[in-house]
Amino acid sequence: MASSEALAVRLTGTARHLEEVVAEAARAEFAAELAATFDAMRPRTIEGAAERVMDETLQMVSRTIRRLAGVPEVP
Repeated sequence: MASSEALAVRLTGTARHLEEVVAEAARAEFAAELAATFDAMRPRTIEGAAERVMDETLQMVSRTIRRLAGVPEVP
């Protein structure tokens, strides 16, 4: 009886850990896609102060999203 109870406890713990791993992977994937979206919004050419500010802001947003999610930054 104790053996089956121990197995149930281990399986429950394993299922919880697997759920956490899957949630973490989904969160990281979403963060990477969101950051890539902000990267794609960056202006192709910077012709003035407004474009420079927008570019720097979008870079900051992208870096912050990646950092908070633990996703590596793209150079």
